[in-house]
Amino acid sequence: MTDEPSQTLQSFVFNEHELGWFKHENFQEASAILGFSVSGTLGVEYDDNVPDDFVENVWREVVRHAWREGGDGQRLSGASNAFQRIAEMRRSQALWKKWEQAERAWTKTSLPTMI
Repeated sequence: MTDEPSQTLQSFVFNEHELGWFKHENFQEASAILGFSVSGTLGVEYDDNVPDDFVENVWREVVRHAWREGGDGQRLSGASNAFQRIAEMRRSQALWKKWEQAERAWTKTSLPTMI
């Protein structure tokens, strides 16, 4: 037995991801990872009226903070996934492009050059 998920499970997760089938809990979790909530880092709740630029800046700050604290891979990955979910749920092409640019940059280097 390997540590890799089965091909069936990988296909299921990929299809769910591609179709944008996220539960409301996934979205709440994503916004909390970026610091949204009254008790979160930002002290404000997330809603659809939050401008794309603000969401992007919050994400960039979470990534910068993680890098300053030693490049915590779990926090970096969590921030990236959270930002991606929010971009998808908002159906924001601008945020999606920012996420894609950062992902490409991170795969080429170990330092987030897009941030």
